[in-house]
Amino acid sequence: MGMFFSVGETKKRPGTYQRYENIGKTSESDTYNGIAAAVITADWGPLGTPDSSPLGKVISMSDDSEILKYFGSAGTTKVLHELFTGGASTVIAVRAGSGGTAGSITLKDGGDTPAEAITITLKYPGSRKFQCLLRDSLTDESKREFILYEDSSMIEKITFALSTNGEVDALVAAGADSNYLLFKKADKYSGNGKLAAVPQTNITPGTDPTVTNESYSDALSLLEGYRFNTICLDTNDSAVHALLQGFVDRIFNDGKMCFGVVGEPISIDYTTRLAHSAAYNDYKIIYLGTGWIDSDGNVHDGYYGAARIAGMVAAVASNATLTHQKVAGAVSPAEMLTNSQLDAAVDHGMMTLSVNSSDAVWIDYAITTLNAPSGEDDAGWKKIRRVKTRYELLQRCSNATENLRVDNNTDGSTAVKQAVQGVLNAMVSEGKLSSGATVSSDSSNKATGDSAWFIIQADDIDSLEKIYEVFQFRFSASTSSTT
Repeated sequence: MGMFFSVGETKKRPGTYQRYENIGKTSESDTYNGIAAAVITADWGPLGTPDSSPLGKVISMSDDSEILKYFGSAGTTKVLHELFTGGASTVIAVRAGSGGTAGSITLKDGGDTPAEAITITLKYPGSRKFQCLLRDSLTDESKREFILYEDSSMIEKITFALSTNGEVDALVAAGADSNYLLFKKADKYSGNGKLAAVPQTNITPGTDPTVTNESYSDALSLLEGYRFNTICLDTNDSAVHALLQGFVDRIFNDGKMCFGVVGEPISIDYTTRLAHSAAYNDYKIIYLGTGWIDSDGNVHDGYYGAARIAGMVAAVASNATLTHQKVAGAVSPAEMLTNSQLDAAVDHGMMTLSVNSSDAVWIDYAITTLNAPSGEDDAGWKKIRRVKTRYELLQRCSNATENLRVDNNTDGSTAVKQAVQGVLNAMVSEGKLSSGATVSSDSSNKATGDSAWFIIQADDIDSLEKIYEVFQFRFSASTSSTT
């Protein structure tokens, strides 16, 4: 994966290094789309902290139905639903927090003086509520079954052999494959080995972890090894948003290109939201400054609204735009902005929502928070579509060249240029770049030792988003007369 180099810099390690330049004077490898990452809080699931158990700290899901299994339904799991609703095909999630306790229940044997036989502990800390039942199988007289419920719905059944003296060991062994429970035989157990039946009984719930800014930092660090198009958080806290921006900057410099998507609720003064958005001034950050209302009257703004936008940005192809893309399920904007407010949002790099001629809610302008380009950044980095195209070009060129094994001579240089030109040609044919994209050796940096420099010139294509129509009318009286 390509990393970035500065002018005149020579890297120590072998690899493909990239930089971009603004050559304008005015303001064959595949890519990946549809991957969104998130940090959430929940009452269930592995914790994204160094001291959590190694039961899988980062969860990758390909369907909305998996959320309940991995994280339950409490906390901010709605963020994950919003990502899928927005169009994400894969969601990578980490549960933030540390500490907490796991719920448990103790099973006793069937002796005259029942002894504690098995301690059952939930796999993860948290307050998620479960019930359990232990009974003889209704379909097999030689079996017994331990059933786990949530809200009276069975979510797991563990079947084990009915026995007069070995049921404790049998259930512990059968429970080793449970998705939810850890079974442990009581220390120094010496009872009769036959388990007493348990009517449907509540498992004593645990307590939820503590969530701090450090929890978010720990969770984000676990995501460094993954690639994704967008990432969002489950908080409106500007201090945590700053952590996200720092994280996105760090992984970007390591060659992992994504957007961080944040939002703040409409309860915050509009001018304050404008200022917060402008302060990012970063094409890697998207700021949703408003929201929408659904058919049930629920307001989607702040981090929930940002999650929906993150799903949409992750899913959209780089040859398409989200400008004037309708927001699924939205019946009205959360606030009706004036034209001057919408114009101010563009100046401050703040994404807003408006309505079309049919009163459908759509994205007014698909922009990043970059509002004052400087250095090598041009105005193209303000547009989400153009940033996605540029990210894709960088990624695909890196993919095409990172595995080349060639000598640093004319033949090797030609091989690199052929690989890159193949990517350029493909992206031209896909409607992502204008024709005429080229790659050449950098004449100002002569290849030497194990290093070679190349210039890639490409013009990414923007969407037609501003249509100017001039209507010319004429009224003229008839020049003829009758008598």
